[in-house]
Amino acid sequence: MTDVIDLEKDLVLRILRDALGVEVWLRREETIRANRPSDVRALISYGGALLAFDQDDWPLAIVHLDEALSHDPAYAEARGLRETLSLLEGKPLGTSVLSSRGHSRATDPPYDAQHPGHQLVRELL
Repeated sequence: MTDVIDLEKDLVLRILRDALGVEVWLRREETIRANRPSDVRALISYGGALLAFDQDDWPLAIVHLDEALSHDPAYAEARGLRETLSLLEGKPLGTSVLSSRGHSRATDPPYDAQHPGHQLVRELL
């Protein structure tokens, strides 16, 4: 699993540098490389959370993040995004947004790229 995560970290850094032209400082690179799950299931669940987040389905992202944290409670990336989404949704960590809100994409407010919460999460990613 270590090799797979090392490849993922290399790919992230190459995309940042080569495709996006982002200057990654050494300290940030070290942080990126050091942050890794101890269980591959946590990594897979985190990937599901990112996909759901990209589709603006925050409740589903939270479900995937909770699953990632159940496999690796120390997974800092998953915990950080989970806590951020919890704050933005107004739900404490450990509260199921799906069950408490009766989630329906049809009734959710429209995605607003200028919304401060959406901007904050995008900056964190």
